Amino acid sequence: MRSKAPQETRPSPSTVAEGSRQEGLAVEWLLAQQGWTLLERNYRRRTGEIDVILEQSLASGARELVFLEVRTRRKSHVKPQKSGRALALESITPLKQRRLRQTISQYLAGYRGTAVRCRVDLLLRDDDGGWVRLENAWLVQ
Repeated sequence: MRSKAPQETRPSPSTVAEGSRQEGLAVEWLLAQQGWTLLERNYRRRTGEIDVILEQSLASGARELVFLEVRTRRKSHVKPQKSGRALALESITPLKQRRLRQTISQYLAGYRGTAVRCRVDLLLRDDDGGWVRLENAWLVQ
């Protein structure tokens, strides 16, 4: 007998709506910082989705592409010792990272901008409602 491949669970419509709302708040928070330009939100391909794509001006005047993964989790009664931020970070599995890298590669194949380098940042929501940005979370290869 064949074993079935594990299927991904689809988030509920209310979870998707909350995720979209949180991404909107994240974009507002980042655009309030100087030098950021929004290029795309919810860039989707068969391989996955990039939550937010931005360009940032560097001190040298050059531009850098920033692929932003936004994650929010509430403190869990199942894992009460872990913060929402820790749970959000844990939710970025190796599979998610691989899909994000593949989707970034597809985006870069069609990119015609002037950015000289790129990076992946994570934006995590704190239990108190604040944002924590992890710059250069992993390298884009």
